[in-house]
Amino acid sequence: MKRLILYGTSLCPKDEEVSPIGTSLCPEDEEVSPIGTSLCPEHEEVSPIGTFLCPRDEEVSPIGTFLCPRDEEVSPIGTYLCPRDEEVSPIGTFLCPRDEEVSPIGTFLCPRDEEVSPIGTFLCTEHEEVSPIGTYLCTEHEEVSPIGHIPMPKR
Repeated sequence: MKRLILYGTSLCPKDEEVSPIGTSLCPEDEEVSPIGTSLCPEHEEVSPIGTFLCPRDEEVSPIGTFLCPRDEEVSPIGTYLCPRDEEVSPIGTFLCPRDEEVSPIGTFLCPRDEEVSPIGTFLCTEHEEVSPIGTYLCTEHEEVSPIGHIPMPKR
């Protein structure tokens, strides 16, 4: 069951749903964004804004251009290329391993099981608590100062 385009110019095969704005050529069983141009395989959900070329069973962010594998959650803003089962921050650009928590602000590359501060840039080892402000490079089980560049030794 497919709907044809409402506005714009389209050249489409039978039983195809085409975006209401722009030009699209898409196969069956595909949901196409309402704005922009999309060319996607079956069973794919496409972002409402922008241009996307995506594999099936992939969730694509609503803004920007993304190429991501399946089972990935993509942030609403920015560009991401991430492995499966990864949560990506809503702001910035990230390249992260799976099962990693990424801060909502800045750029981070951190291993799994790490808590990352909401502000700044961090490169940290596993099971480490990072300060909410500043930039830190810290070892495991170290307490870090909340302001500035001060590594606090272990107790």
